[in-house]
Amino acid sequence: MKFRVTIEPDEDGVFVVQCPSLPGCISQGKTRDEAMINIRDAIQGYLESLKKHGEPIPVILRHTSGRRLTVPNHRELAKGTLRALIREAGLTKEQFAELL
Repeated sequence: MKFRVTIEPDEDGVFVVQCPSLPGCISQGKTRDEAMINIRDAIQGYLESLKKHGEPIPVILRHTSGRRLTVPNHRELAKGTLRALIREAGLTKEQFAELL
């Protein structure tokens, strides 16, 4: 399973990398390569923890346009949250329906 990550240098020159699809899944490294190795380990640990605790893995949907939408446990979404996620992903309701 692949997850999108973001990586940025902080004010101390350390590279901070996070996985937006997995809330709180953040790591760092002295170099970009080290940060990427560390986030892979963090993602693996995150997924193992979800499995251990019986929590669902977030669903990642990809539209043919290349846009992605990550939906957490759909049974726990508050009203309007799914609509906001769809809008944030730049998809229309029709494009979202094509992903299902």
